Amino acid sequence: MVLSKRRLERCCVAIMTDPVLTGRPERPILSSLCLPCFLFAGLRMFVAVGLQVATVALLALIAGLFFDWTNAGFLVLGGLAAIIPNSLFALRLAIHRGRSAESYPAVFFLGEFAKIGLTVALIALIARVIESLNWLPLLIGLIAALKAPLFALAFVRESQRK
Repeated sequence: MVLSKRRLERCCVAIMTDPVLTGRPERPILSSLCLPCFLFAGLRMFVAVGLQVATVALLALIAGLFFDWTNAGFLVLGGLAAIIPNSLFALRLAIHRGRSAESYPAVFFLGEFAKIGLTVALIALIARVIESLNWLPLLIGLIAALKAPLFALAFVRESQRK
């Protein structure tokens, strides 16, 4: 069975507005999304996270081949300090999908603050746990992971031109 975007949206709309299932047709609930609809809605939010993972993995491979694998490990740790909070933020946005539009700004800004706080906390944890920390690859990995979603705009614009 091929699942198209339109078919998935009709499925969830039918479920979310069914007064027998929800008890409140005026307030749709996210938990009534079927699993394929939930996954389809969430996949788009994880494109930037996937691009971050690919960027950090490629840089770590290059660093490991041309320098040493210890520096590649620090690069990965720096990337993970950005990837973990971003993936949790994308998951939070995916879970919030389908709720009232008025709550989006609050969820977004609270998620951004939590993401920044978790990134700083992870870097502090890495600095505290690892005694012989090499800061340059750690910061390169962090910066590369943070700047990777900017390249997603180039991919989106290219696909829209065709």
